[in-house]
Order: sequence, then C-alpha cells, then structure tokens
Amino acid sequence: MRVTTLLLAVVIAITSVLATDSFTATSSFLAMDTLPPTDSLPATDSARNITNVPCGFTYPANDHNLDILEALESGENPNIFGSATLFAPYPNGYTKWPRINGGYVLIPYCYMDQAHRLSIKPYIDRALAMWAYALGGPPSEQSGHRIIFHEATDGPGLNQGAPRYCKVLNQQGVLDWNPQVTYDVLVIQIKQSPGVAATVGLYRHDPPRRGAHVLLVGTGASVADFAHELGHVLGMVHEHQRGDRDEYVLYKCNKFNTFAEALAKARLDNAAIGEEELCTDPLVAQKYDFTGEAYTKVMGDIGPIGDPIHRPIFSENSLYDVYSLMHYPSFTDFSSEACRRGDLNDCPLVKYKDPNNKALGVEGIYKALGPSPGDIAWVKRTYPW
Repeated sequence: MRVTTLLLAVVIAITSVLATDSFTATSSFLAMDTLPPTDSLPATDSARNITNVPCGFTYPANDHNLDILEALESGENPNIFGSATLFAPYPNGYTKWPRINGGYVLIPYCYMDQAHRLSIKPYIDRALAMWAYALGGPPSEQSGHRIIFHEATDGPGLNQGAPRYCKVLNQQGVLDWNPQVTYDVLVIQIKQSPGVAATVGLYRHDPPRRGAHVLLVGTGASVADFAHELGHVLGMVHEHQRGDRDEYVLYKCNKFNTFAEALAKARLDNAAIGEEELCTDPLVAQKYDFTGEAYTKVMGDIGPIGDPIHRPIFSENSLYDVYSLMHYPSFTDFSSEACRRGDLNDCPLVKYKDPNNKALGVEGIYKALGPSPGDIAWVKRTYPW
C-alpha cells in the first residue's frame, strides 16, 4: 500500500475520533484530557527519576546526558554536559528531519516498553491528531507539508504489524536497545514527576547512536502539552525565548514562586551570583532548579571540556506570535497565587496591549490549546511540499 494511502487512513481515523471526542469507546485513558496521578502510571525500571527536565532541551538525550541531569539535581558537579546546536549545518548538530522515501519526512517513534505504551499512547495519538488536523491532513501538495509521524512496527509498511519497543531483553536477559528500531527513533518514555519534555529537532551522531531523541512524559500533562512537545520534536523552540521578545511581552523573573528559593541556593553556593545571572543564564537556572530556565533568551549546554555554551534562539524574522502553541501563558503552577487570581502586576510574563504604545499597559497571556496559524506556517516553511 502506498505511503499516502496508509497515512490518509490513519489521519482520517484519528481526526474523526478527535472531532467526535468518542475516546471512551476504546480506553478509559482516552477520555481524559490530562494524565492520571503518579500512582496510575507504571513505575518501570526504565522510568527516569528527573524532576527538572527543560521543556525543550538542546543537548543529546542519550543515557549519559540524562544521567547528568539526574546528577545536577542530586548536587553532583559533572564535568561534561553534552554539546548540540539547533539546525546546525554540520554533521554533529541539530537539524530538521530529512526527506526520505519519496520525499516524505518520516519521524519514527517507539515506546520504551509495553507498560509505557499502554499508559500514554492515547495522549500521543490525540496530540498527533491535533497536529494532523491543523496541518490540513496528510502530506500532499494540498496540505503543503511532508511530515509523517509513525510508530516503529514489525510490519512491511508504516503502522503495520506489532509495535516495536525501544528496549528489549537481549540474549543475556538484560534490557537493552532494540536493534530493530532505527538510530533516529524518538524514544517515548515515562518520568516519575509532573510535566512533559522533549528534545528539539533531529540530532545526528557520528558514529550513529541510539536514544538522542526523547519525549519524557510525567503526570498531569494535557493533550495540548503533548502537542507542544511534538512542536519541539519538529524543531520549534519557545516563542517567549526569542531575542526580540521584550518588544512584545513584559518578563519579570522575580515573580516566579521558585525565585527566592533558587536565589538563596545560588548565593549559598556562590555569593557573587546575582538576580540577573540567575534570570538570564540557563545553566545557572538549571543548576539551582529555577523555573526561569525555560524563559532565557538563549539555551545552554556545556562543551566536551566543561566550557559553558550559550546558543541564541532565532526568530527567522517572523512576527512575534503570542498565540503560538510554543508560547507560555501568564498563569502557571509557578506563578504566584496573586497572579493566578488575576493580578497581572504579580505575573512573570504578560503581553503589552500595544507593543508600539507600551503606556497602554499589559494583559494576560492564555494557554494555547492547539497550533496557531503562525505555528502551522513555520512547519510548512520548514517542511514544505
């Protein structure tokens, strides 16, 4: 069967369910908008004990670097953090997913194991359906894109046969990477903490290695949150981290409810660390478990010799999109109680009513429930038919 026919059948089936919201027919999980509490998720050996994973992170998500994230949280001081770039023009860096198989952009994914798949597949399916609907259907000249997300299976064609899991027992009875899945596969796995996170774009190692691309799933995430992370997988970064964001939004990092504790921890460790460093340096924010890491105008990692690297975030000269799925809202779990009650003066992030006349004041930013027209335009520019 041709790829277009296969994808069309999958997309029609999923979008039909999305439109009718009739998920209760197949699974009780599918009827929910958010993931269940922690005790409803399987505590598997392959689940990561990481609580402070950046939403979209720009270093290779191999076991080594995920171990380092755990080490950072435990207070250890690793001397290597991994190195990567966004859409880099050289082999060892991040880039967009390539065209293969007749010009299609295939993004393969696998679930870590059967328990993970049973728990979170319904949410991934709904998030994929959201993107498929927003993009105008399957890849074609009419829809204007070439993207196909597909689960790794043992069948002869896309989405045919039984699923292949990311890790399986090897001949020694040890859980190891499944040799039947591709090196570029997106690994979907559970983390035993709230929220979701994903790597940005495609990372190609030389020589190839597995596990560079991950989507980490915790508790309490909505379908829109999953769709946001799929935006990262496609290569999108946070709109509110653009270098020109201060022209459009007002950001006050000291309004986060995690600010005082993070600053105290930082100064206890190093009295020279000030508010500006905590608020603008993603590596400092990451080290002291500060929410502001996801709001800095650069993304950070550490090079092979331990040198800090700050990667600028590019905007492609496009208009600032406050309605983007990749833009954070004013009201989050890390906003103060006053902000959540509607006191915009106490919110970390608000938008100007008129960027050309800031004296008119500010207003709240609400959470996007799906891709914006600007998001769709970005995807179709990046992966055009």
